[in-house]
Amino acid sequence: MRKFIVATIGAIGLFSSQKAFATIYTHNLNYTHNDNSQTSTLTGRISFDDADADAQTPRLGNTTFDTGFITDLTFTYTDSSGNESTLSYSDFTPGSGAGQFATYRINHDGSVNFNVANLKAELTDLAFSSDVDCVNNAFCMTANTGLNFSVDIDGVDDFTLNTTSYHSPAPLPFLGLLTSFGSIKKLKNKYKKKYNL
Repeated sequence: MRKFIVATIGAIGLFSSQKAFATIYTHNLNYTHNDNSQTSTLTGRISFDDADADAQTPRLGNTTFDTGFITDLTFTYTDSSGNESTLSYSDFTPGSGAGQFATYRINHDGSVNFNVANLKAELTDLAFSSDVDCVNNAFCMTANTGLNFSVDIDGVDDFTLNTTSYHSPAPLPFLGLLTSFGSIKKLKNKYKKKYNL
C-alpha cells in the first residue's frame, strides 16, 4: 500500500509541475562572410528578455537600441590576418560612443518564441549598428540597409546571419526532477529508520 501511495504522489508531482518562467534567453549568432575574397569571420551572442514590452514588437528601420529587451550582446570579429576584436554590450548602449548612435532592427510576424534552438527561423530580420567611434575603435558594425540579417564591418566586410543556436538557460525542470528523486529517496530512508521498517 505504501508503494502505491508513494507512486501516486510522485505521479501527481510529475504531471502537475508548472512551466518554468525563465525570461532571459541567450542565443549564439553565426555569420557568413559574403562580399569579397577575405577570410574574416563574425560571431555573436545575444540575450533577450521576452517579458519586456517590446519583445513581440517588430522594429523596422534603425531603432534606438533597447536595453530593456536586449539585455546582453557581444560580437567577435576576426579579420583576414587573424586579429580578433570584440564589441561588448556597452558598445551598443546608446550614448556610450563619441557622437555615434546604436540601433537595431528585428522583424517577425508578431509572435516570437525566444526559447527555441533556431531563433533565425522565428525572424525575418535581425541586424545591429554599434555605438562606437568607427575611426578610432577596434571595429564598428553597421546594419546594412535593405538586406535582411546583414551587417557591415568597418565598411569593408559584409556578413549575413547564417544560423543561430540556443545557448541558455539550461533545462532546469529536468535537473530539478533529478534532485526531487534524490530528496524522495532520503525522506524514504529517514521514514524507514524512524519506524524500523
